[in-house]
Amino acid sequence: MKWLGSATSEQCELLSEHELKWLVWVATVVGELISAASGLESMPERGQISRSLRTYVNLTTKGNVAEFARQIQMPRNTVWLWHEGKN
Repeated sequence: MKWLGSATSEQCELLSEHELKWLVWVATVVGELISAASGLESMPERGQISRSLRTYVNLTTKGNVAEFARQIQMPRNTVWLWHEGKN
């Protein structure tokens, strides 16, 4: 991916159809999360987020945080910190 302000076409990177679909999905889901958050009476607590993430990791990758991080294309350490409720 490149910065949106790139001036020349030589600096642009072509995305595969799979990558483009992934980016559209991510943008859609982030938009839905932002929209849903505006209707919350209060923000969820860190522990609630951590428990929900742990449940999802267990369901999707049998508790394998590294594999889950790979699938969502995030650094393993970042996801582990979320998973443990430390970040």
